[in-house]
Amino acid sequence: MNALPLALLLACPASAAGGGAAELQEAFAAAAAGAAPAVVSISAPGSADAPFGEPEDLLGGFLSAAEGPAGPGPSSPAYPRSGSGLIIDPAGYILTNEHVVRGSTAVLVSFPGGARNTEAAVVGSDRTADLALLKVRADKPLPFLPLSGAARPRAGDWAIALGNALGMEGSVTVGVVSAPSRRLKAPAAGYREALQTDAAINPGNSGGPLLNLKGEVIGINAAGYAPDGAYPGIGFAIPAAKAKAFSDGLLPGRTE
Repeated sequence: MNALPLALLLACPASAAGGGAAELQEAFAAAAAGAAPAVVSISAPGSADAPFGEPEDLLGGFLSAAEGPAGPGPSSPAYPRSGSGLIIDPAGYILTNEHVVRGSTAVLVSFPGGARNTEAAVVGSDRTADLALLKVRADKPLPFLPLSGAARPRAGDWAIALGNALGMEGSVTVGVVSAPSRRLKAPAAGYREALQTDAAINPGNSGGPLLNLKGEVIGINAAGYAPDGAYPGIGFAIPAAKAKAFSDGLLPGRTE
Protein backbone atom coordinates (compact mmCIF):
# COMPACT_ATOMS: atom_id res chain seq x y z
CA MET A 1 0.00 0.00 0.00
CA ASN A 2 1.31 3.42 -0.96
CA ALA A 3 -0.58 5.58 1.51
CA LEU A 4 0.46 9.21 1.78
CA PRO A 5 1.75 10.50 5.14
CA LEU A 6 -0.99 12.20 7.18
CA ALA A 7 0.75 15.60 7.10
CA LEU A 8 0.96 15.41 3.31
CA LEU A 9 -2.67 14.36 3.07
CA LEU A 10 -3.71 17.39 5.09
CA ALA A 11 -1.61 19.70 2.97
CA CYS A 12 -2.76 18.36 -0.41
CA PRO A 13 -5.95 19.36 -2.22
CA ALA A 14 -8.73 16.81 -1.80
CA SER A 15 -8.52 15.80 -5.46
CA ALA A 16 -4.83 14.90 -5.12
CA ALA A 17 -4.96 13.29 -1.71
CA GLY A 18 -8.27 11.47 -1.99
CA GLY A 19 -6.79 8.22 -3.26
CA GLY A 20 -4.16 8.02 -0.54
CA ALA A 21 -6.63 8.98 2.18
CA ALA A 22 -9.05 6.28 1.03
CA GLU A 23 -6.28 3.68 1.09
CA LEU A 24 -5.24 4.75 4.57
CA GLN A 25 -8.82 4.62 5.83
CA GLU A 26 -9.25 1.16 4.32
CA ALA A 27 -6.07 -0.04 6.02
CA PHE A 28 -7.30 1.13 9.44
CA ALA A 29 -10.69 -0.51 8.93
CA ALA A 30 -9.20 -3.76 7.63
CA ALA A 31 -6.74 -4.05 10.52
CA ALA A 32 -9.47 -3.45 13.11
CA ALA A 33 -11.97 -5.78 11.42
CA GLY A 34 -9.40 -8.55 11.11
CA ALA A 35 -8.51 -8.45 14.79
CA ALA A 36 -11.95 -7.78 16.30
CA PRO A 37 -13.21 -11.40 16.41
CA ALA A 38 -10.20 -12.34 18.56
CA VAL A 39 -10.65 -9.55 21.13
CA VAL A 40 -12.73 -10.46 24.17
CA SER A 41 -14.07 -8.68 27.24
CA ILE A 42 -12.96 -9.93 30.65
CA SER A 43 -14.71 -9.47 33.97
CA ALA A 44 -12.88 -10.52 37.11
CA PRO A 45 -14.76 -9.88 40.36
CA GLY A 46 -12.26 -9.25 43.13
CA SER A 47 -11.87 -11.17 46.32
CA ALA A 48 -12.05 -9.34 49.63
CA ASP A 49 -9.22 -11.57 50.83
CA ALA A 50 -6.98 -10.81 47.85
CA PRO A 51 -7.97 -7.46 46.34
CA PHE A 52 -6.38 -5.99 43.28
CA GLY A 53 -3.32 -3.85 43.75
CA GLU A 54 -3.65 -0.14 43.37
CA PRO A 55 -2.33 1.33 40.11
CA GLU A 56 0.81 2.68 41.72
CA ASP A 57 1.76 -0.89 42.64
CA LEU A 58 2.14 -1.52 38.92
CA LEU A 59 3.58 1.67 37.52
CA GLY A 60 4.68 3.86 40.38
CA GLY A 61 1.98 6.43 39.65
CA PHE A 62 0.86 5.42 36.17
CA LEU A 63 -2.74 4.33 35.84
CA SER A 64 -3.54 0.76 34.91
CA ALA A 65 -5.91 0.49 31.97
CA ALA A 66 -8.23 -1.93 33.72
CA GLU A 67 -11.67 -0.61 34.48
CA GLY A 68 -12.06 0.44 38.07
CA PRO A 69 -11.16 3.32 40.39
CA ALA A 70 -8.04 4.96 39.03
CA GLY A 71 -7.07 7.24 41.86
CA PRO A 72 -4.59 6.12 44.49
CA GLY A 73 -5.43 5.84 48.13
CA PRO A 74 -6.43 3.10 50.55
CA SER A 75 -10.06 4.21 50.56
CA SER A 76 -10.50 3.43 46.85
CA PRO A 77 -12.14 0.01 46.36
CA ALA A 78 -10.03 -1.98 43.89
CA TYR A 79 -12.69 -4.38 42.62
CA PRO A 80 -14.59 -5.43 40.56
CA ARG A 81 -12.27 -4.96 37.62
CA SER A 82 -12.76 -5.53 33.90
CA GLY A 83 -10.51 -5.46 30.91
CA SER A 84 -9.84 -7.05 27.57
CA GLY A 85 -8.09 -10.11 26.24
CA LEU A 86 -6.68 -11.44 23.00
CA ILE A 87 -7.30 -14.99 21.75
CA ILE A 88 -3.87 -16.16 20.60
CA ASP A 89 -4.63 -19.83 19.97
CA PRO A 90 -7.75 -21.45 18.43
CA ALA A 91 -7.94 -23.97 21.30
CA GLY A 92 -9.18 -21.16 23.57
CA TYR A 93 -6.04 -19.60 25.02
CA ILE A 94 -6.39 -15.90 25.84
CA LEU A 95 -3.69 -13.42 26.76
CA THR A 96 -4.41 -10.51 29.08
CA ASN A 97 -2.73 -8.44 31.79
CA GLU A 98 -2.07 -9.99 35.15
CA HIS A 99 -3.52 -6.95 36.91
CA VAL A 100 -6.89 -7.60 35.21
CA VAL A 101 -7.31 -10.98 36.92
CA ARG A 102 -5.29 -10.51 40.10
CA GLY A 103 -7.18 -11.50 43.22
CA SER A 104 -10.27 -12.54 41.29
CA THR A 105 -12.77 -15.06 42.59
CA ALA A 106 -13.70 -15.97 39.00
CA VAL A 107 -12.67 -14.89 35.52
CA LEU A 108 -15.50 -14.46 33.02
CA VAL A 109 -15.00 -13.95 29.31
CA SER A 110 -17.46 -12.44 26.83
CA PHE A 111 -16.96 -12.99 23.11
CA PRO A 112 -17.94 -10.39 20.52
CA GLY A 113 -21.42 -11.17 19.26
CA GLY A 114 -21.37 -14.59 20.90
CA ALA A 115 -21.47 -16.41 24.22
CA ARG A 116 -21.21 -14.21 27.28
CA ASN A 117 -19.82 -14.85 30.75
CA THR A 118 -17.91 -17.98 29.85
CA GLU A 119 -15.71 -18.99 32.77
CA ALA A 120 -11.98 -19.10 32.13
CA ALA A 121 -9.17 -20.78 34.01
CA VAL A 122 -5.90 -18.97 34.69
CA VAL A 123 -3.19 -21.17 33.13
CA GLY A 124 -0.37 -19.00 34.39
CA SER A 125 0.47 -15.44 35.34
CA ASP A 126 3.49 -13.26 35.99
CA ARG A 127 2.97 -10.18 38.11
CA THR A 128 6.38 -8.77 37.23
CA ALA A 129 5.69 -8.99 33.49
CA ASP A 130 2.02 -8.10 34.09
CA LEU A 131 0.81 -10.89 31.81
CA ALA A 132 -1.64 -13.76 32.32
CA LEU A 133 -2.73 -16.64 30.10
CA LEU A 134 -6.33 -17.84 30.34
CA LYS A 135 -8.07 -20.90 28.91
CA VAL A 136 -11.72 -21.25 27.98
CA ARG A 137 -13.44 -24.38 26.75
CA ALA A 138 -13.67 -24.34 22.97
CA ASP A 139 -16.01 -26.78 21.22
CA LYS A 140 -14.67 -25.56 17.90
CA PRO A 141 -11.59 -23.56 16.84
CA LEU A 142 -11.90 -19.94 17.91
CA PRO A 143 -10.87 -16.94 15.81
CA PHE A 144 -7.42 -15.92 16.96
CA LEU A 145 -4.63 -13.47 16.29
CA PRO A 146 -1.16 -15.00 16.57
CA LEU A 147 1.75 -13.38 18.34
CA SER A 148 4.79 -13.46 16.08
CA GLY A 149 6.94 -10.88 17.84
CA ALA A 150 8.53 -10.21 14.44
CA ALA A 151 7.11 -6.72 13.89
CA ARG A 152 9.58 -3.99 14.81
CA PRO A 153 7.60 -0.80 15.47
CA ARG A 154 9.30 2.55 14.91
CA ALA A 155 8.51 5.94 16.38
CA GLY A 156 5.93 7.50 14.09
CA ASP A 157 4.42 4.21 12.88
CA TRP A 158 0.65 3.96 13.06
CA ALA A 159 -0.80 2.23 16.15
CA ILE A 160 -4.34 0.86 16.53
CA ALA A 161 -5.66 -0.07 19.99
CA LEU A 162 -8.63 -2.42 20.41
CA GLY A 163 -10.48 -3.34 23.56
CA ASN A 164 -13.29 -2.90 26.03
CA ALA A 165 -12.65 0.79 26.70
CA LEU A 166 -14.76 2.10 29.60
CA GLY A 167 -16.96 -0.97 29.21
CA MET A 168 -17.72 -0.20 25.56
CA GLU A 169 -17.03 -3.43 23.72
CA GLY A 170 -15.15 -3.33 20.45
CA SER A 171 -13.71 0.17 20.83
CA VAL A 172 -10.98 1.20 18.38
CA THR A 173 -8.57 4.10 18.81
CA VAL A 174 -5.80 5.20 16.48
CA GLY A 175 -2.52 7.02 17.00
CA VAL A 176 1.16 6.47 16.45
CA VAL A 177 4.01 4.74 18.21
CA SER A 178 5.49 7.53 20.31
CA ALA A 179 8.53 5.50 21.36
CA PRO A 180 9.21 1.81 20.62
CA SER A 181 11.13 1.23 23.84
CA ARG A 182 10.42 3.60 26.71
CA ARG A 183 12.27 2.92 29.94
CA LEU A 184 10.02 3.61 32.91
CA LYS A 185 10.86 3.86 36.58
CA ALA A 186 8.35 1.22 37.54
CA PRO A 187 8.49 -1.73 39.94
CA ALA A 188 7.02 -4.05 37.28
CA ALA A 189 9.77 -5.17 34.91
CA GLY A 190 7.21 -5.57 32.13
CA TYR A 191 7.05 -1.78 31.94
CA ARG A 192 10.75 -1.00 32.13
CA GLU A 193 10.96 -1.19 28.36
CA ALA A 194 7.41 -0.44 27.28
CA LEU A 195 6.02 0.60 23.94
CA GLN A 196 4.65 4.14 24.23
CA THR A 197 1.74 5.30 22.09
CA ASP A 198 -0.67 8.19 21.80
CA ALA A 199 -3.49 5.88 20.67
CA ALA A 200 -5.96 6.32 23.54
CA ILE A 201 -5.65 3.50 26.08
CA ASN A 202 -8.53 3.92 28.50
CA PRO A 203 -9.76 1.95 31.51
CA GLY A 204 -10.97 -1.41 30.19
CA ASN A 205 -8.37 -1.55 27.40
CA SER A 206 -5.93 -3.62 29.46
CA GLY A 207 -5.09 -6.89 27.73
CA GLY A 208 -6.32 -5.86 24.29
CA PRO A 209 -4.00 -5.73 21.29
CA LEU A 210 -2.07 -2.81 19.88
CA LEU A 211 -1.74 -3.31 16.12
CA ASN A 212 0.28 -1.88 13.29
CA LEU A 213 -1.23 -0.91 9.96
CA LYS A 214 -0.78 -4.47 8.67
CA GLY A 215 -2.96 -5.80 11.48
CA GLU A 216 0.00 -7.40 13.27
CA VAL A 217 0.15 -7.37 17.06
CA ILE A 218 2.91 -5.05 18.23
CA GLY A 219 1.90 -4.88 21.88
CA ILE A 220 -0.58 -5.71 24.63
CA ASN A 221 -2.33 -2.58 25.95
CA ALA A 222 -1.56 -2.08 29.60
CA ALA A 223 -1.63 1.41 31.04
CA GLY A 224 -2.18 5.10 30.55
CA TYR A 225 -0.58 8.09 32.20
CA ALA A 226 -3.01 10.59 33.66
CA PRO A 227 -1.55 12.22 36.79
CA ASP A 228 -4.26 14.89 36.88
CA GLY A 229 -7.10 12.56 35.89
CA ALA A 230 -7.08 13.83 32.30
CA TYR A 231 -5.74 11.80 29.42
CA PRO A 232 -2.67 13.62 27.98
CA GLY A 233 -2.00 11.26 25.08
CA ILE A 234 0.45 8.90 26.74
CA GLY A 235 -0.23 5.18 26.95
CA PHE A 236 1.88 2.06 27.25
CA ALA A 237 1.81 -1.48 25.90
CA ILE A 238 3.88 -4.55 26.65
CA PRO A 239 5.91 -5.34 23.49
CA ALA A 240 4.63 -8.31 21.50
CA ALA A 241 7.98 -10.09 21.70
CA LYS A 242 7.78 -10.15 25.51
CA ALA A 243 4.17 -11.31 25.41
CA LYS A 244 5.08 -14.10 22.99
CA ALA A 245 7.97 -15.29 25.16
CA PHE A 246 5.60 -15.47 28.14
CA SER A 247 2.81 -17.31 26.32
CA ASP A 248 5.16 -19.73 24.53
CA GLY A 249 6.34 -20.91 27.91
CA LEU A 250 2.78 -21.96 28.83
CA LEU A 251 1.13 -23.07 25.58
CA PRO A 252 1.23 -26.82 24.87
CA GLY A 253 3.82 -27.72 22.25
CA ARG A 254 5.45 -24.31 22.29
CA THR A 255 8.96 -23.39 23.31
CA GLU A 256 10.30 -20.01 24.34
